[in-house]
Amino acid sequence: MLVNINKYKNCAKLARYIFIVFIILLIFNENSFSQKFEIYGKFNIEKGNLQEAKITLEKNGQKVKTISADGARFDFELDYQSKYILVFSKPGYVTKKISFDTKVPSDLVGAEFEPFGFEVNLFKQYEGVNTIIFNQPVGKIGYNADIDDFDWDTDYTKSIQSELAKIEQIIEQKMEEEEKAQEVAVKQAENQAKADAAAKASAEVKAKAEEEAKQKAAEEARKKAETDAKAKAVAAEEARIKAEADAKAKAKAEEERLKAEEGVKAKAAEEARKKAEEEAKAKAIAAEEVRKKAEEEAKAKAKIEAEKLKAESEAKAKAAEEAKLKSDADAKAKAEEEARRKADSEAKALAEVEAKKKAVAEAEALAEARRKATAAEEAAKKAKLKSDTDAIKRAEEEQRKAEDERVKAEAKAKAAEEERKLAEAQADAAEAERQKAAMSSKLAEMERQKANAAAEEENKAKAQAAAVAEAKNKAQMLALDEERKQAELKAASDEARRKAIQAKQDEDERKRAAQASALAETRRKQAEAMAVLETRRKEEESNEELGMKLLAEKYPSSKTVEIIEDPYKKTTRIILNRDGKVIFYREIKHNWGGIYFFKDTQSISKQQFYIDTE
Repeated sequence: MLVNINKYKNCAKLARYIFIVFIILLIFNENSFSQKFEIYGKFNIEKGNLQEAKITLEKNGQKVKTISADGARFDFELDYQSKYILVFSKPGYVTKKISFDTKVPSDLVGAEFEPFGFEVNLFKQYEGVNTIIFNQPVGKIGYNADIDDFDWDTDYTKSIQSELAKIEQIIEQKMEEEEKAQEVAVKQAENQAKADAAAKASAEVKAKAEEEAKQKAAEEARKKAETDAKAKAVAAEEARIKAEADAKAKAKAEEERLKAEEGVKAKAAEEARKKAEEEAKAKAIAAEEVRKKAEEEAKAKAKIEAEKLKAESEAKAKAAEEAKLKSDADAKAKAEEEARRKADSEAKALAEVEAKKKAVAEAEALAEARRKATAAEEAAKKAKLKSDTDAIKRAEEEQRKAEDERVKAEAKAKAAEEERKLAEAQADAAEAERQKAAMSSKLAEMERQKANAAAEEENKAKAQAAAVAEAKNKAQMLALDEERKQAELKAASDEARRKAIQAKQDEDERKRAAQASALAETRRKQAEAMAVLETRRKEEESNEELGMKLLAEKYPSSKTVEIIEDPYKKTTRIILNRDGKVIFYREIKHNWGGIYFFKDTQSISKQQFYIDTE
């Protein structure tokens, strides 16, 4: 219920009554309400996260709560008629404080105020930046009677705004410098990586060139060995042909000598012919057996060689798979193998040709012997062959000579075969040397790759060790710097806290003295007021009826609506007169959006407001 005292100055009794009631309400108002003032906000870390960030709430100089800022948002409920400090902190970042003064006029302690929201950003602490100004609050919030609500203390904000702006500008420059330094470090690391990659590529190109040179040298050595082997084979073939020519020449000379001789008996000639035929047959059979044996040996050798080649091929394939050689190296090895097989095939074909030539020569010799025997028979018949004894002697001599020639021819053929085998052995040795050179090259490549990998691993380990050492050194420096700063901040904070505690103790002592005096005076006045109330209880009832009557006369209508506007809010007041009892209803709309409803001085809901005022 509201009463306009100025309007009714002449009502002395009513005024005294209202004054007494006001004194009583003033004494007990602090125990009449238990509502809280709600604040909320958002907590941010510039270029960082909320890990290890904390919010500390201090009430009247005493710490009452500390929370971890797990989330970016926070909210608190504050008691009225108190002073609070909110401390926002994180290691390595500048601490900020916000001051809240919840003191309001006593008649508004029970009023519902709109929750107050704000945002706090912490930035990194940099060496050389003076942040002593942040030991005091960066902002203060309190009740503003002009707007009938809580708001920032603009006078205080203006007093520190310029200094805060300077520090924030320095911090921004430090942050930009730090970002630029990080960018430079990243670019340097990228350039170093590119240089390492280029060096590695250059080393690989060099190694590849060396490998190709080794392979080329091995290929040239193989070709030279093949050329030498072919030259030796050609020389052996020429020697064989020369031996055959010498044998033919001697045979022709002997034939001429035999023609000149006379007196060969037919019987001896016939026996010699038969014997020569038998020997020729035996030689042909022996030659056929030798040829077959040679073919079998050649086939066996070819089979062994094929198995050897197969085993070598499998070993090479397995080695190629284990060493992961490139396809072109496999192709080159296969081509070399085909060339070697072709050379072996040509050598075998040459041997077969030689065997065939030898068989042809023996057949020709047999035919020549038959022709000679026929000629000798005719000559013996014409010349009246000599006695059997001379014929036998000559036949034996001829047989001996023929045997000598045969032995010589076989010796030469054997020597030619030995030369061929030696050439094959030399070709095999050259092939072995080539394979050995290729294997050495592969081993060298594997060793080089292993050395490169070991060097690369060593470089990586050194780089990692250097980076770890550098990071550890930086961490130690930062830790020492942070410890020093924390010590300085703690010393300043302890000193400020000591001064604040001392000041608070002095203020509390003064307040206790004042409160004791005020309490004594209040009790005296309360006793007087109670005495007055007791003696004038009946007068109060009449005065209440009189005051209600006066209000009913001022607002005779059953419903009166008044609208009051100011720069901050719009108030709609509805006065209801129900059978002489006047009730005041208020709807207050703030410009920032808050809407509140009251019945007399009691806060009510929107639904009750509209139900009661309909």
